Amino acid sequence: MHVVHALALRRVALTATGLAATLGAHALTAGDLRIAATAPVLWATLLLAAAMCGGRRALRPRSYAALAVMLAGAQTLMHLVLVVAPWSLGLAPHHHALPPVDARSAALHLVAALVLAVLLRRADLVLAAITTAAAVVGRVLATPTADRPGRRPPERVAAWVAAHRGTTPRRPRTSRGPPCAVSPARPAVAPTR
Repeated sequence: MHVVHALALRRVALTATGLAATLGAHALTAGDLRIAATAPVLWATLLLAAAMCGGRRALRPRSYAALAVMLAGAQTLMHLVLVVAPWSLGLAPHHHALPPVDARSAALHLVAALVLAVLLRRADLVLAAITTAAAVVGRVLATPTADRPGRRPPERVAAWVAAHRGTTPRRPRTSRGPPCAVSPARPAVAPTR
């Protein structure tokens, strides 16, 4: 697995767990969770945006604390979006007034963030192991094992050309067409004016 794909998968996992924990905590806190028909499309769009937007650097597994903070932040942001504009994540509008964040929803989000941080940490370690193994296999397959008879690897061909450049006499090739004709001293036909 390429590092870019592993990073995209890690971002999708973080977003999906944040969204699932937010919807679960919101259902437990608010009571009614009416999902609109467009919700799967909106959730898929959110996950695709998470896969496409992000860094392309080396994959380093994150710590439990970093994952818990990221999950708590993502859940808080999604919870505020659900309270202010629930239609943006595929829920029917609420007809009752909810505070943006109360103690019960904050506790549920915190517990969910801590539990999911453990799962995402394990997933990060698995992704790091898979990308390391793929890199090792790629390096093993990329190196030539032995020269095949009658064929030189590109490095040897380049070295041979560099070593023998200028030492062999150059002869004109006969496959380039007819030789140049000797031009007469004066043209056969007089130019017209």
